[in-house]
Amino acid sequence: MNFSIRFFYYFLFLLIYLFSSFARANNTVGTYSGNIPPVANCHDVLLGVEKRFLGYDGWRMVKVRTVGQNNNVKHRVYTMSHKNKGVTRYIRSQLLEPDEVKGMESFSIDYFDDGMQDKTWLYMPSLNKVLSFESKDLTGRIYGSDLSIGEMMVRRDRDYDCRMLGDGEYNGYDIYKIYFEPNNEDELIRLGIRSGEAWIEKSTFAVIYSLFNSISPNEQVVIDSDKWHWVDGVFSSATRTVTSFKDGRPISTSYFKTYDERYNIGLPERWFSPEHLGSGDESWLEFHKK
Repeated sequence: MNFSIRFFYYFLFLLIYLFSSFARANNTVGTYSGNIPPVANCHDVLLGVEKRFLGYDGWRMVKVRTVGQNNNVKHRVYTMSHKNKGVTRYIRSQLLEPDEVKGMESFSIDYFDDGMQDKTWLYMPSLNKVLSFESKDLTGRIYGSDLSIGEMMVRRDRDYDCRMLGDGEYNGYDIYKIYFEPNNEDELIRLGIRSGEAWIEKSTFAVIYSLFNSISPNEQVVIDSDKWHWVDGVFSSATRTVTSFKDGRPISTSYFKTYDERYNIGLPERWFSPEHLGSGDESWLEFHKK
């Protein structure tokens, strides 16, 4: 796989992952029409996680630092924006650092509708060309970090069997603890998750902590989010630590830091189309400075 295509896959998985667990809107925008529904079982919790995406948009900047097994370090900086229609996500991003990938842009449609396949378009500055891709396997790593889309996304409640492990408190938050595993082969292959455990904040259904057992033998990933705060009506995590384990031994760790967040701000629809990639529209790139 050549350098450009390899970075495309990293870029694709990067785009979608933020919308799996960074934020959920409060009761005024992007959530249930009334109060948080009562939780009787693990499927109620998974439905809460699924429905937290309803209707909002957002903009943010993200820095990533990955420390490998031999203490080698990688850095990435990118800008991220999204617009949701229901739970379908229209996601756009651009790489800012390092120089070898600067200016690469991507636009993805992350469908929740039955029978719809996710779609992604990539703008390659070196070619001045927009390429289109289909994504069926979401197990690749994000920029070579420890995170993959499969490890972040518990997609739809109906695709998972689960059970309650109880509740408790973690870092000052009241949480539900659940165990889950895909109940069909398509989901297993798509996400690369054999089973997992998630700790979910009770009032917002934000995923505070999670552990994923990979379909690869003896591999696990632990994701721990911190510095949760409210921004424009959305409960968001400013930092995230992702650690990969092999045979119970940590092999690398990635640190994600989010800043300049804004949500529920009415981003223009014209930004979220493949035709806008590579357009040079500075209003999109510079939006976070407003």
